[in-house]
Amino acid sequence: MAHRFKNLFDYLSVDIDGSKAMRRADITKLDFPDNHFDAIVCNHVLEHVPSDRLAMSELYRVLKPDGGWASLQVPRTESLTDEDPAIIDPQERLKRFNQEDHVRLYGKDYFDRLREAGFRVAVYRWKDYMSEKEAKLYVIPIDEEMIFGWKP
Repeated sequence: MAHRFKNLFDYLSVDIDGSKAMRRADITKLDFPDNHFDAIVCNHVLEHVPSDRLAMSELYRVLKPDGGWASLQVPRTESLTDEDPAIIDPQERLKRFNQEDHVRLYGKDYFDRLREAGFRVAVYRWKDYMSEKEAKLYVIPIDEEMIFGWKP
């Protein structure tokens, strides 16, 4: 995705591990000015971040108002968010949160967390925007949700 984004947009990738991105950044303390980005793609990141509410607030802060948007995908379940910072054993995390490096499994209250940070939230499904043939071509689970947040 990064290659395609670089060719289409003014693109910057960031990661806490600077070797994995164009720039090192801590999502809970972003070194960017307020209202800086037109769009943010933060897919499958927040479930790894101990202070997710702080991260959500930072994403909101650096997003431009009046049309700024963020793609904010996380694994979710139909119950409430399950988290316990005391769980540090990778095998226990795997059992509880479905992956060794996850610190939570989001639930149906995920949207409320995003709204608390200031986002307007919308949920779409890939199948509303592409055919099954296109989904197979791009290896996209056709029923998977796309979760977007907007900054009013």
